[in-house]
Amino acid sequence: MIPTRSDPLLRWLMVSVLVFALGSGLLAAAGYDTSPWLDHLPGCVLRGLTGVPCPGCGMTRAFWLLGQLRFAEAFAMHPLAPALVLAMTAHLAGLRFRSRRATNAWAWVGLGVTVGIWLVRLGMGDLPA
Repeated sequence: MIPTRSDPLLRWLMVSVLVFALGSGLLAAAGYDTSPWLDHLPGCVLRGLTGVPCPGCGMTRAFWLLGQLRFAEAFAMHPLAPALVLAMTAHLAGLRFRSRRATNAWAWVGLGVTVGIWLVRLGMGDLPA
């Protein structure tokens, strides 16, 4: 089931991610060198427990870099981060597909693309540590 716009946990998660990215941008705009902070952001829980990186590995650092408008570096951390930030912003703004069928179709496309990128990155050994 696709979460609705009114789902409070989903809204809290999306707002938290966007505030995190915005905060990183504000710190960079204020003149702070936040590059060393990337090493201190939390790591992947799945990777820590199993040694296998998850499909979202690198996403936290990618959001941090997106907030600073460092698009190329963010894309290198996780190629879907820019699209996810745009999708979350559109969702919070109330932009939706007119039909539930279209929403579900795009959700499945997004899941397929995520798994596909994850498998390619696993095969290439191209996941951030």
